[in-house]
Amino acid sequence: MSLLGRLRSRKLLRSVKELDAFYSDRSVDAETFQLNSLNEMWRLYAECVPIVRREIARGQWPVEFAGLNEFVNVVPTLQRGALAKSIQDYTVSTPLPNSVRTTGGSTAEPIRIPSWKSEYRSVAASQWLGRYRHGVSPADRLFMLWGHSHILGAGLRGKVNGWKRGAFDRMLGYCRASAYDLSESALRSAGRRLIDFKPTYVYGYSVALSQFALANKDRKSLFKGLHLKFVQATAESFPSDESRALVQEVFGCPVIMEYGAMESGHIASTSTHSLGYDIYWKDFLVEAIKEREGLHKLVLTSLYPRATPLIRYELGDLIALDASSRQQEHVVGLRAFDHVGGRCNYGVRLSDNSFFHSEVFTHCIRDIHGVAAFQVVQECDHLVIQYTGSSQISEVEIEAARQRFEKIDPRLRGIEFKLVDELIKNRAGKNQMIVIKQPS
Repeated sequence: MSLLGRLRSRKLLRSVKELDAFYSDRSVDAETFQLNSLNEMWRLYAECVPIVRREIARGQWPVEFAGLNEFVNVVPTLQRGALAKSIQDYTVSTPLPNSVRTTGGSTAEPIRIPSWKSEYRSVAASQWLGRYRHGVSPADRLFMLWGHSHILGAGLRGKVNGWKRGAFDRMLGYCRASAYDLSESALRSAGRRLIDFKPTYVYGYSVALSQFALANKDRKSLFKGLHLKFVQATAESFPSDESRALVQEVFGCPVIMEYGAMESGHIASTSTHSLGYDIYWKDFLVEAIKEREGLHKLVLTSLYPRATPLIRYELGDLIALDASSRQQEHVVGLRAFDHVGGRCNYGVRLSDNSFFHSEVFTHCIRDIHGVAAFQVVQECDHLVIQYTGSSQISEVEIEAARQRFEKIDPRLRGIEFKLVDELIKNRAGKNQMIVIKQPS
């Protein structure tokens, strides 16, 4: 790690320790803290977020909330599609956003959320808190099995972004392997890089880690010799309980998890004293609204300055609460939960046994303006991107997406794009991201 990297790590570690001390301070009343933070943000929103300013002027929303229950009773929830259609209503008028959060996510509904670069820095400590509690600091060496969206840019800008990413990784002591191509040969190569790099811990998509473990089962004694602190899985659930057990066996260390989303950032991480998740309630007011027996809908409100604040935002995920809360219809100010229900878009496997993570499609499609939602329909080796949204998407944008696919694997260039009225849904009535059709 470079001198600059060490200095950055020390500064970040101080912030992480301060955050850990905050959560450990029993004198802090979480509900009071969240209400005060909400009202502080609300005063800012009243000045520069159009929908809040308008609804307060109409007398529909108060200028301040007497309690968290008043907030959830007065302000309606907001779904991703509604936010996408009225993004300007929820984005600050000043200061102007200088960045963007682009996501397709597990629901395959691309959305571009204006942001400030400062908002990422304000919650940077939360990104590290779960790792710190399990014995890792920002100065430790990291091996990532990740989707490298920086390699997908075109022309000089794409090359510069790739160079910057590589330089930054070297400065921080990171080594990246692509989670796009999950073929056995690619994962064997990644396994050799992992052994040579000798990281302190490993981080990656849950499905990618599962495939990695399958491809490198014969190397578990070598991995065990690395004395890894843990493997941290993210972005999705494991395909099965057996997948998680296999990852733990092959890497020879504990498996921990984090939970979050592109539009929100980190929300929770697995606890050090239970199998469940601890929520970063300093950053978010989390609600759990009962959807069906055993599962609650997660609703999120950000409690720190953002260019596009999340106000009772439905993230689209279902969570299972602990036994003491499971029967409640509506929990406001949730601070822990057992696990996330579902949320595993496995991927696409071709007839030659090559395998591509679902994020391949998300990262290649999310920059096409006008796509409201999409899914990948596979019949043998023929892949079709079915999408809803604008009928005016240009061939230039489609061609740019095909070029991004080609950079990942030439076989993906021929992927077909098809505008449809409605996407195929699963049994629960939700849009299905990956649809495997049997040959007719």
